Amino acid sequence: MLIASCSMNKEWLLLFILDLKLHLQSTDYGNFLANEASPLAVATIDDKLKEKLVVEFQHMRNHALPPLSTFLDYIT
Repeated sequence: MLIASCSMNKEWLLLFILDLKLHLQSTDYGNFLANEASPLAVATIDDKLKEKLVVEFQHMRNHALPPLSTFLDYIT
């Protein structure tokens, strides 16, 4: 029973990751997983999301004026 459950969990996770990738394609995050080979690991998705978030944050910080720029400096 445990082996069947484990296999079922792996299949569910794979379907979830593919579904996540499909849904992200219609957003600004659509391309960031395009060059990643399947099956995607959760750690890969996590790393790529963090990289994208950092780039977007830096862009926002570079274009911000006080007091927003001060706040963004404070939280980093």
